[in-house]
Amino acid sequence: MRRTSAVEDLLRSQAPQVLGAPVRRYGHVDPAADTVREALHNAARQWPEQGTNNRSLAVPAPPRPAAGAAGLLVGFGVPEIGTAAAVGLALFSVGAIAVHLRAHDHGYWLPGLFLPPAVASLVLGVAHRGPW
Repeated sequence: MRRTSAVEDLLRSQAPQVLGAPVRRYGHVDPAADTVREALHNAARQWPEQGTNNRSLAVPAPPRPAAGAAGLLVGFGVPEIGTAAAVGLALFSVGAIAVHLRAHDHGYWLPGLFLPPAVASLVLGVAHRGPW
């Protein structure tokens, strides 16, 4: 009898959770089971040879907050760009905070740093010169 590897044991133990997510989302068991089975089969075959690439699971945050902050600075010279940058940065920050909270991740402090200056800039800009 063939002995199972640690990777196969790990994949077998996680299969119900992996299958549960698409079934809850889409409500169809058969296509989800086929997709999960294929993905786990590929992982069991590739991971012992190639290893797991944990960095592929981490999605780097794009430089949108830095671009929004630069837009706020440009807004000193061109008020329309400043207003647009403040709106975009505020919406981005609110969305990022919502995603972190929904994922039960406590890393929401970073997008929270960009929210007060964006809202303050938007409020002060609109109060000073109107919306556009």
